[in-house]
Amino acid sequence: MLSFLVTLLYLVLAWHFYRTRWKDETNPFSLKSETLLMGAVILLHGWQLGMSLITPQGLDLGIGNTLSMLAWLVVVFVFGSNLLQNLASLYPALLPLAALCTGFQSLLPEHHVPLNSSLPLFKVHLLIALSAYSLLSITTLLAVFITVIEYNLHHLKSGNKLLRNLPPLLALEKLLFHIMKSGFLLLTATLISGSYFTHILTNQWFVLNHKNMFSLLSWVVFGILLAGHLIWGWRGRLAARLTIFGSVMLVLGYVGSKFVLEVLLHRS
Repeated sequence: MLSFLVTLLYLVLAWHFYRTRWKDETNPFSLKSETLLMGAVILLHGWQLGMSLITPQGLDLGIGNTLSMLAWLVVVFVFGSNLLQNLASLYPALLPLAALCTGFQSLLPEHHVPLNSSLPLFKVHLLIALSAYSLLSITTLLAVFITVIEYNLHHLKSGNKLLRNLPPLLALEKLLFHIMKSGFLLLTATLISGSYFTHILTNQWFVLNHKNMFSLLSWVVFGILLAGHLIWGWRGRLAARLTIFGSVMLVLGYVGSKFVLEVLLHRS
């Protein structure tokens, strides 16, 4: 299937960037060629995703399609950011995860077409929600790299090849909070628009379930972190740990609940 081809291409690119960015081996391609190759794989993934998502009944948001779509959006955002700032050293960690999520389309073929998925407003809500999850997923990746950089700096490993190919620590932290602000605003819009659709379906503005509770907890964590950064200058390991914690809550709320319902309980 096409999803397996995309998975394979992501793994091949991950190996290439691992060798040339983390191992500092000679790069057989120019930066322009790398950009074109990445762009071609992203377009292929997008095309394959469109064929899986769009059905006559509406959008198929089964867990496999959802994971693949999240991975695609994350790769797109990082790819676009890499055109402005050198972030290619993130690819060896990001692309295997993208390959795994894309492979889940075949391994987890459950289908789920929400009742409102054909409505234009629902599609806007979905785009906002997935963009929020994707941006906040990128902050998690940045937080991990910030933790690694701080560890190496504190242990006098400044000559590490990986560190030489990454932006400076302060630049990564600035990028982290810049992306987090955008993700937090989109997550806020997601919770508001989600309440609207909940009201349409159940005549309630908020339903107490695992998805909503974990999503709300994640929103609180990111809100506290952004306020702490603005008021008290929180950064470094504290910011990285809170970022990872907030993202874990978000994953448990959305992907975790879909996995339990669709894969374990076979309910949509």
